[in-house]
Amino acid sequence: MLVKLLLIIISFSPSQVPENEELIKMETPQGTIYAYKLHHNEEDVYTIKNFEYKGKINFRIENGYCVLGKTIKGYTEAIIFPSEKTEFKADKFKGDILYVYFRFPPDWFENNLKDKIKKFEGKNKENILKRGIKISEENIRFFFHVREYVFWIENLTGGVLATGPDTQYFFIGTLENKEYTLELFPFKRRKGGKLSPYFEKMWNLYETKYLKVYYPENSIIKDTIKEWTKRREEAFENICKFLGIDWKFGKIKIFVFNDNEQAKMYGLKPLGFANPMDNSVFTRVDQTPGHEIAHVVSYRIKGKRINSSLINNGLATLLDNTGRNYHRISKYLLYEKKIECNILGENFRKCPFGYFLGASFVKFLIDKYGLEKFKEFFAQEDYDEEKAFENFYGKKGEELIKEWKEFLKKKDFGKLSEKEERIINKIEKLINKKDT
Repeated sequence: MLVKLLLIIISFSPSQVPENEELIKMETPQGTIYAYKLHHNEEDVYTIKNFEYKGKINFRIENGYCVLGKTIKGYTEAIIFPSEKTEFKADKFKGDILYVYFRFPPDWFENNLKDKIKKFEGKNKENILKRGIKISEENIRFFFHVREYVFWIENLTGGVLATGPDTQYFFIGTLENKEYTLELFPFKRRKGGKLSPYFEKMWNLYETKYLKVYYPENSIIKDTIKEWTKRREEAFENICKFLGIDWKFGKIKIFVFNDNEQAKMYGLKPLGFANPMDNSVFTRVDQTPGHEIAHVVSYRIKGKRINSSLINNGLATLLDNTGRNYHRISKYLLYEKKIECNILGENFRKCPFGYFLGASFVKFLIDKYGLEKFKEFFAQEDYDEEKAFENFYGKKGEELIKEWKEFLKKKDFGKLSEKEERIINKIEKLINKKDT
């Protein structure tokens, strides 16, 4: 079914909201849409009885509580908590419901939920509201939104059903011939998981053999997307070749933003980052071609990766396809600039040049001890960083760092290139700006 974006105005009047409600206007491949600010207050706490949802996912909530979220266009969000043991079933999945987070067009509320709820009159209203708001803040990002502003799609509902603090299930309902066809996407919050496929409908798409590049309507690379993508495709092929991976895991999705502010509008954290389990990358237009792609590809060595910022980011930086010589950069930083950085364990994130030093250290491990040993070392998650060094290399991390530094000290890598000088100067300016 062709999903058409449409904001629906209905006659139902929600409880009082500010008269100067702000709107956010967005340009999408489907045209101009508006997002409306979401509100919660004590007037929108209800009890709920005999609420049933059928399809590939089935559940019935006999008794419970409901917190509604509203915009100036009507109710478009509901958080439901059963007050007694309630089971759901969906294909091979089943469990007891902790809560259900719903997003829907306002008319869906009128036709499916309104007659199931009644104003809550108990003494615990404030705590129920707080719980509902917390769940809303945790789950709003999985569906169409811009920060706390939401919009909806005609004939489409969606939600998250939680059976525990770390285990949830996406469900998407598309109304066809008065019946909902449902899709289910199980995921564990701590492990990451799949994006709702409807998120992708809000973007322009440029597709190649290995990549799907999604970009907003106002992207500054809209007219040069072919050239921008070509560099990323070349980086992908170089990374697979380096790691010896025969790619059979589907296309990598790259969501590219103009800057961090634009990403923030979509409720995302600062760029860039990757979700290897979902083959997805979130990046700025000016970030390196290979770093985040390397996170996705390296995860497929064995479907695991070591719990080490140094090793994960060192490898990704080494494979960023910028042409930088990280041995040369690291020698300059350590022996000419004489910076002092401990890049092991939690200290890695505190070192402003940690990614560069980490890239050099990873290359040293690969060149001295072999790529296959490094891949075995990388593709496991059962050890902490220090134990992993001892188990796979027979040495402590400090010993390997010492070997690496001695190697850099004895080798001549030549002078820094102009682009290597520029990136070091850029980072130093950022450091000085923070200090002031």
